[in-house]
Amino acid sequence: MDYHEAKKIMGNQPTYAIRNMVKVLSLPISTFLNTDEDNKRLQAGKIVLEREKTVAQQKQVLLNWYDKSHK
Repeated sequence: MDYHEAKKIMGNQPTYAIRNMVKVLSLPISTFLNTDEDNKRLQAGKIVLEREKTVAQQKQVLLNWYDKSHK
């Protein structure tokens, strides 16, 4: 599953909602109660969160570079 497919599954959910969903679907009790659809949502949520984390890190690097070069 790629990012675009994962984003389509997640829809326009805020980051905190995706984070909470991943947390709940990852609980030990959930592992055997999850349906195939839940497992897809869990996988999609992890992909979206990882991508957002990477983008945030890249933005921070650019901001740090900009701050250093414009002092």
